Order: sequence, then C-alpha cells, then structure tokens
Amino acid sequence: MDIQTTNKPGKSIIDSIFISVLFLLTCLILYVPAMQNDTYWLINTGKYIINAGFPITETFTIHEGLVFNAQQWLTQVIFYWVFNLFGDFGIHVLCISIYILISMFIYKLTLLLSDNNKFISLGVSLYSIIFLSFYMVPRPQIFSILIFVLAIYCLEVYLKNKKLYALFLIPLLSVILVNVHSAMWVFLFLLMVPYIIDGFRFKILIIGGQGYSIATLAAMFLSSIAAGFINPYGLRNMIYVVYSYGNKMVGASISEMQSPDFKGVLGIIIFLVLLVFVLVHIMVKGKTRLRYVLITIGTVYMGLSSVRSFALFLVCGLPFLAYFLKGISFPTSISVSSRIRHVLVAVIIGILIIAGVFKKYDYTDKMNEFRPIGAVEYIKKNVRTDDIRLYNDFNTGGYIEFAGLKTFIDSRAEIFLKSLNKKEDIIIDFFNMRKGSMHYKKFIGKYKFTHYLMSKKDPLYVLLSEDADYMKAYEDDKFVVYVNAD
Repeated sequence: MDIQTTNKPGKSIIDSIFISVLFLLTCLILYVPAMQNDTYWLINTGKYIINAGFPITETFTIHEGLVFNAQQWLTQVIFYWVFNLFGDFGIHVLCISIYILISMFIYKLTLLLSDNNKFISLGVSLYSIIFLSFYMVPRPQIFSILIFVLAIYCLEVYLKNKKLYALFLIPLLSVILVNVHSAMWVFLFLLMVPYIIDGFRFKILIIGGQGYSIATLAAMFLSSIAAGFINPYGLRNMIYVVYSYGNKMVGASISEMQSPDFKGVLGIIIFLVLLVFVLVHIMVKGKTRLRYVLITIGTVYMGLSSVRSFALFLVCGLPFLAYFLKGISFPTSISVSSRIRHVLVAVIIGILIIAGVFKKYDYTDKMNEFRPIGAVEYIKKNVRTDDIRLYNDFNTGGYIEFAGLKTFIDSRAEIFLKSLNKKEDIIIDFFNMRKGSMHYKKFIGKYKFTHYLMSKKDPLYVLLSEDADYMKAYEDDKFVVYVNAD
C-alpha cells in the first residue's frame, strides 16, 4: 500500500520547501563548530602542497627520511584554501554545507527505496542524520561519507530506472575518493560487490539473488578501479589501507579505532540505534534484497569493530529501512500533510532538546585539550627552535606543527609505523613508554629530546616532575614545558 496523499496544486513545492528547511535547521543545530586535532595538520599539509608540491617524505617532525604520501591531499588543499581565506568560520561553513548535502542525498535515496513514501523517507533520513552529526567534523570523512551515499544512490537509480548515466558517475566518484581520502577508497568497491552478487539469479534456502544483467555493472566496477590510478601516488594511494592500518597496539590505544564502549554515552547511542534497526526488521514482514542484507551486515560489523566506522552504517545500511517500511500507510480519513507536520514539529522540538544538551559542553575548553597555545608561544619566543628536539603527545602534534614547530609525533598514527614509513615503529615506542613497557630514560635517550611539551595528563609529566635531571620552564592550567637540566 502507498501513503494516501492529496494532489493539491503547489502542495509538492510546499512540502519540498518544508523538508529542505527542516534539514537545514537540523544540520545547523546539530553541527558543533569545534576544530579537531587532525584539522590542524590537514591544513598544514595543504599549505605545504600548495607551496612545495606533493611530499614523498615526512617533513613536519624531528624524524628524517620517513616515507610518506599525503593520501588525503585534496582534502588538505581544500581545507588550507578555505582556512586561508575565511579562517575557522570558513571551515565550519564547509562542513555544514557537506552535512546538508549528505542529508539531502540520504533523503533522496530513501525516497527511491520507499517508492516515494515521503513520511517514511523523512523519518528514516532524520534518524540517520541526527546520529551522523557526531561524525560531521573537519576531517576527510565528510567527503568520503558523501561519496558513499552518492554511490549507492547512483546504483539504485540505475537498477530501478535503468538510467545508464547514473553508472557513469561512479568512476568519477572513485577518482575523487582516492584523492580526498584514499584510505577509504577500497570500501567503495566493497559497496559495489553486493550489487554484483545480487545480479545473479539463484536460491539457497532463504537467500537468493534478484537477477539482473551485471555486464554493465562489472564494466563500471573495472573502470572505477582503473580510474583510481588518477592520483599523485598511483597504486600506493589506492592500497593505502592495506599497509597503514591493522596494528593491534595502535588500535587498542586510540579510542576511535576501538569497539564501542556500551557503558559510555556514544556506545549507548550506537546500541539504541542498532536495537531499533533490528526491531524494525523483526516487526516488518516482506521481501528484501540480498544486496541490502549484505551491505547492512558488513557495515554493522564495521561499526561494532570501531567507533569511527559506525558512520558507514548510518549512511550505507540504515537508509535501507525505507525499503522495508515503504508499505506503511495512513487511514484515508487522516490528513497526511497534517500528520507529517505534527511529527516534524515533534522532531524539531526533540532536536532542540538534544542541541540544548550539547550546548552545555564548553567546546572551546575541549579544543584547548590539544591546543597548547601558551606553551607553543613560550617556546617560539624563548628558544632557538631550529636547535631543539621536542617531545609532545599524540593529540597535540597537529596544532604544534600548524604553529610552525617540529614535533615528535602527531595523530597521523599510521605514518609512525614501520610498515608505512620504512624506517621505525615510532608510535610503538611512544605507547610502550606511556604504559611502562619501555623505560622513559631509554625512550628519551633514543630520540635525544631537549624539550618536553606535555599535558598534565601525560604519564611522562609525572615522571619528569620527580626527576632532578629535568626542570620546568613553563606551566599553565593544562600544559607544561620541561627542559633537560644540563
């Protein structure tokens, strides 16, 4: 059954405006204008690329000769260009704009999946984008998330409406993705595989393929792979994920790479989203598509494997709810437009309540956890910066590099692994020192530090504060600078 609607003149235009305004308000209210620790080294790398070209060795740290490729180079250039022209404000306008685009294409996808059931499409879309707000931050993922939504939309348009032009866009998306966020390039093809599998007509117990011509899909798949070579680093960028991720110690030490903690706020939210998703599948009876099942299982697995991957479920798995719910209709005696507006008012009120909770957090203070502004200024004014070897922690490195100092480490975790830099497992030494597996004196001796810029939460701060070989040169509420006593 379809939703009962009235075809009054101009109603469609009014509904479109109403929905567009709703998405705009939702994105504006839920977006948090906070820079990330990653944002600073992204901007800094963009500046380097504009001025010196594509780097092949790492240039922002005290280490020499580390093999490096700027796998997010296009994002970095865009961020630098926007920041250079408009500052933080421009970065946030860019992020909000991408967030709105993602929201609108999720809505268009759900309309396609639900056979134009606007009420179901609106509900599923809002359910997705409200929780997606946690991932709408100034990082390359905003571009890759948009690309994944567009890819699924293009595939569904082709299969449903036989629009061949929709497939021609996917090789273009491949080129863009391998340049804005090459670590996620492989995932684009993982999304395509279920569409090819579903093209075979077969039946095994309750599992079966829809059965449609896959020759064109296969050609698109291969051409998209070929298109991936259009990047400044070639094959190395295309398979970046293979040699840059998967280290167990790194995964266990960085919170966003860990599985959700279901005792924490974000973990509880992830659990509730998945619970509602599962309950809907149990309650709604009807045929499904094998490709939807495969993509959903895959993205749920990824979301449960690491917190940051849950965004992939929100944009690539959750929208398929619209397909399963498309048969829901209202009694003809109820005005659909009135019902929709009542629901939307309730949703807006709910969003405002959520936003009110968000606003209780001091995001400037949160950002200053990784922005040692005073400590950096002290070093730049009082020390010959060319003569020092600076120790810093994982989260502060991006800002310190952005401020013009060379660091020991930053949040580009993978470039400090030997599998990528071809020299040394620097980040492994860092984590071993912090957990006590490597003595701090041995760690300091190996990297020949002269200055130490530390958060007061850093384990090394506690050790140096009790060691007469080091003395404090600077201190504020959050950070200290130590130097060797000699």
